Amino acid sequence: MPKFIPFKAMIPCSSPESVSAPPYDVLNLEECKSIAARNPKSFVNVARAELALPEGTDPYSDQVYEKALSNFQKLKKEVPYLQDEKEFYYIYKLQMGSHVQFGVAALASVDDYNEGKIKKHEKTRKDKEDDRTRHIMKTRSHSGPVLLTYKDDKKINSIINETVKSNEPFVSFTAESGVVNSLWRLDNKELKGLFERIDSFYIADGHHRAASAARVAEKINGSKRREGGHNHFLAVAFPAPQMKILPYNRLMLDFNRKTEDELVKFIEGKFPVTPKSGESPAKTGDICVITEKKQFIFSVQKFKLKNNPPEKNLDVAILQEEILKPFFGIDDPRTDKRIDFVGGIKGQEFLETAVKKKNAVAAFSMFPVSVNEIMEIADAGGIMPPKSTWFEPKLRDGLLLDEF
Repeated sequence: MPKFIPFKAMIPCSSPESVSAPPYDVLNLEECKSIAARNPKSFVNVARAELALPEGTDPYSDQVYEKALSNFQKLKKEVPYLQDEKEFYYIYKLQMGSHVQFGVAALASVDDYNEGKIKKHEKTRKDKEDDRTRHIMKTRSHSGPVLLTYKDDKKINSIINETVKSNEPFVSFTAESGVVNSLWRLDNKELKGLFERIDSFYIADGHHRAASAARVAEKINGSKRREGGHNHFLAVAFPAPQMKILPYNRLMLDFNRKTEDELVKFIEGKFPVTPKSGESPAKTGDICVITEKKQFIFSVQKFKLKNNPPEKNLDVAILQEEILKPFFGIDDPRTDKRIDFVGGIKGQEFLETAVKKKNAVAAFSMFPVSVNEIMEIADAGGIMPPKSTWFEPKLRDGLLLDEF
């Protein structure tokens, strides 16, 4: 069973709302520059150190990682970051509007990841792995947690609930996104055994972070395993029923030398269609298409076959195989520049505006994948199509650090 152990976290002792930052991999360069300009102490200056270097600097050059270390060392002194004197679990509460979820921050095992006790459902890209591996090696720290989920456990829930009821958080702030982040220290010797009786953890968000942590451990251990913090990585685990998943929508940037009318005719010839405007899909199996002239919902339910692997029955997989590939000529959505992906946090209106302003020729609005579908695919050893899930709210970079 997977290990999940307490640790001595390094925590910003002032202004955690401005020191911590959104995850480095959901921000583009312009968003990073904007955050850094408003707040020189933002952790984005460590996670994306190329911001401080001349424009055009290769983001994977040696000087970027040297700058990351320099910025990290400076930030630790100036904030300052202080390390807890004893090992704790940390309750991490996220509240976005009426949605609330309580997780536990601790250290997960690289060995468990390699042995499949921490299950994944996405492929990772080597260039992104290389980047975070070098970043972790240079700073000797895990600063961005991997988001894990697990099947609900009443005893763990009870311990968390009792701690929250009986104590005030030692950190609580509203981030720029409007999400309230709160932390409690939790000293409970029973938790370690409770987590070890869980069958598996599932990576919800942070596949590249986990893969990079495994590569760091391999590099440091070499041919003979060495004990140390490098054999673990920072993670926050939330029970599955509390997880909130939003859809990952698609923007198409051209019609592949075809027309809008041809797309509409193509879809109407393959799927049952329901004319609806201004509505996102209300159930699995339904997809909304938005073009300049039309907007309607079509059903892909007939393509969900019992003998299919579970990942093939996902709406995004059917969209890819039945429309994006044959009509738009998108063979590999990971690399094709004619498709853009939009997290569901931006909503249906964002898609409609993009098409209206001719930033895209068409948009596909999806119904979100469920946690149960993710677990089923991971248990079967399957891989989900790229950009299938958007977990919200997001964990913060630089709020809890683990140095090794």
